[in-house]
Amino acid sequence: MACAAGHGGAGHPAAVGQPGPLAAALIGTALGFAVRQSRRMALGILAGAALLAGGFYLGQRLDLPAVSRLSNADTSGRDLVWNNVLSVIRSEPVSGVGSYRLGVRLSPPGEGCTLWPAPDGSVTPCPAWIDRLGQPWLIAHNVTLQELAEAGPLGLLGLFVLLGVAAAAAWRQRDPLGLAVLSGLLVATANDNTLIVPGPFVGELFWVTAGCVLARMPQRSPAVGWAGGVAAAGLLAALSFPLLVGTLRPAPPIQASLDALIAPRQVQDTQNYQAFVRLNLPPGAYRVSLRACQESCSTILTLPVTAPASGPTPLLKLGGNLYDTAEQRVELLLYPGKGSVRPQPLAQTSWTVTRARKEATP
Repeated sequence: MACAAGHGGAGHPAAVGQPGPLAAALIGTALGFAVRQSRRMALGILAGAALLAGGFYLGQRLDLPAVSRLSNADTSGRDLVWNNVLSVIRSEPVSGVGSYRLGVRLSPPGEGCTLWPAPDGSVTPCPAWIDRLGQPWLIAHNVTLQELAEAGPLGLLGLFVLLGVAAAAAWRQRDPLGLAVLSGLLVATANDNTLIVPGPFVGELFWVTAGCVLARMPQRSPAVGWAGGVAAAGLLAALSFPLLVGTLRPAPPIQASLDALIAPRQVQDTQNYQAFVRLNLPPGAYRVSLRACQESCSTILTLPVTAPASGPTPLLKLGGNLYDTAEQRVELLLYPGKGSVRPQPLAQTSWTVTRARKEATP
């Protein structure tokens, strides 16, 4: 079968105007043009950049959703997902949890596997052979976190060596279409997962393109040596921003305290657990998240809350199903009102919930 590299898309269903796919399309197209290295192409890039700049300015003035999302730093709740994935990584720091097994840890307690929603909003349960994997559609929304959680450090290193060699080979071959596809989808995988296979989106297209580029590479190509190593290191640094930002720029301290917390420590049933909380916070918009933790943590519920200029927030009711286990940790986390690139919360507290033994009926 002949190889062709002319594909693009997103690795997970995305809202219209989501910044990841838009940025991927722009960067992939720019790099595809750049490798042509001709005066005509250079003029085309400049003309295209001018048109994009004008369109971006006009889109902001007209408040078009796609342009607004592209200029918005809101990560659409991915910071909560990244924090949960970090808890998975801490639980299995060497081996990872296994390929396609991350969704089991990220799924809320008691939630079964479902396929993608239909246009009418209805969902279909997964077939039995998929259900055995748990929730394979729940992803880390970042390639570094996904691979580190599933395959550990060694798997992460192997993946980025392969990606670096493929990217270097495409550049050295001056393959505009291959480079546009690879670079665009790699940009998109910074806040999504465009490499996962099998899938109904673009994972297969990415690897077919990478395979075609590698098949044309000479055996003694520099892409296998220093060029591939530099590309691998650069990709790893660029796509690991949730880890780097959380490490280099911790969440700023805020004056946050609990005005009230009503949360049962012992329950007869782990279903429909409820907690009530009221917070003293600096004025502004926040998100309050409740999550359950065993080996790792998964989110139960997240609510927006606005702290008034004076006095505590309104009393918040948080609840959902806990894990069906004798003991677990429940955490209350505070995040900024808009999703950020920092996975760590602004503040958090936790408590232990135990399930009381049911007395045997005589």
